[in-house]
Amino acid sequence: MKVNGFRREIHERSVKNMVGIIVLLLILGLIFGVFGFVVKGLIWLAIIGIVLVIVSAIWGIVRRSGSRA
Repeated sequence: MKVNGFRREIHERSVKNMVGIIVLLLILGLIFGVFGFVVKGLIWLAIIGIVLVIVSAIWGIVRRSGSRA
């Protein structure tokens, strides 16, 4: 019975790590996006920020729907 508890603990840690990565990507995306819009001529940073926000949001949705199955 301890094996199931150990597997559950590993799964919970991996979910927490995944959420942490998604939050980090969202924060980085917002920082790059704001910095890119503030600094004139660096619009590519804004594009990178937008792409990071979109990718991390999609990644979070896919991971969340996959963990329910």
